[in-house]
Amino acid sequence: MCAYPGTLLATRDFVVASEISCRNNSRIPVHPRGPSGPANTGPREQEHGHMRALNPRASSQVAILLNANAKKVTPRVKARIDKNRAECIVVDPRRTLTAEAAHLHIPAKPGTDLALLNGLLHLLRERGRLDRAFVEAHTEGWAELDAMLDQYPPQWVAKICSIDESLLQRAADILGQASKLITFWTMGANQSIQGTFNTNAICNLHLALGQIGRPGCGPFSLTGQPNAMGGREVGGLANLLPAHRDLLNADHRTEVEKFWNSPVKIASKPGLTATEMFDALADGRMKAIWIVCTNPLVSLPDARKAEEALKIVHDTGTRDARISRQK
Repeated sequence: MCAYPGTLLATRDFVVASEISCRNNSRIPVHPRGPSGPANTGPREQEHGHMRALNPRASSQVAILLNANAKKVTPRVKARIDKNRAECIVVDPRRTLTAEAAHLHIPAKPGTDLALLNGLLHLLRERGRLDRAFVEAHTEGWAELDAMLDQYPPQWVAKICSIDESLLQRAADILGQASKLITFWTMGANQSIQGTFNTNAICNLHLALGQIGRPGCGPFSLTGQPNAMGGREVGGLANLLPAHRDLLNADHRTEVEKFWNSPVKIASKPGLTATEMFDALADGRMKAIWIVCTNPLVSLPDARKAEEALKIVHDTGTRDARISRQK
């Protein structure tokens, strides 16, 4: 029926998401999803433990763990959550160790995170639990988001997520009473065909509740690989230079050239991203690829497309501590 609305993620990188509440130009972006939208049925990538700083004194009364098996994979995060005596809501189709220890486990069907998050915000709106003063002072775009939430009644959300409606109601009870809320999520939410919209929904929830910019509150991405952040810091992406300098910015290129004392000019055209590389393999622009410590047939959003590209390519090299197999 309806296509995705044009408004996309308007918040900045989640590393600085806690600054949002102090900026008058921050937004609540409209979520491009409704009951008629297709669900993502791709595989989730299991998270691998990398922890950023979490202040044990900045207690959060409620913690959402979205497909994050923190008790097993990021135990220090889980230990600090427990130390703060936070009430845990775990959203995960698996019955993990973290889910077993949770105050509430919501076994939502894979690919339905977006519907679930929007459905929870719908319920919180209906119960009058939103921070209207914060929304008015620090966000824009609420009218569009408010209208979109009408498409997420709890009965429909429960059906699409394959869960009992009472779980949604109980989660809304907990969130509505939270003095502080922190949401942890892993790569399963990010690395999908709707990953941007999933993280948008997490931001929307925190912005609408005013649960951001204070100690113990906000979105908290549990990075999937220990050096994922390091790769960005040193310019390891196709469109980045070190220290988050933009390759397309001529002043940034000049700055890095001078710092490096480079005898040549830095190329002004970005290279291929990971997903673009597999497009290039498929159409013949790339003839070989070296895959280091990752399994694209599991982690890329469109695994079938990646598999077909690897069948076409002339030379494929891998470097890994274990044999990678398609799941």
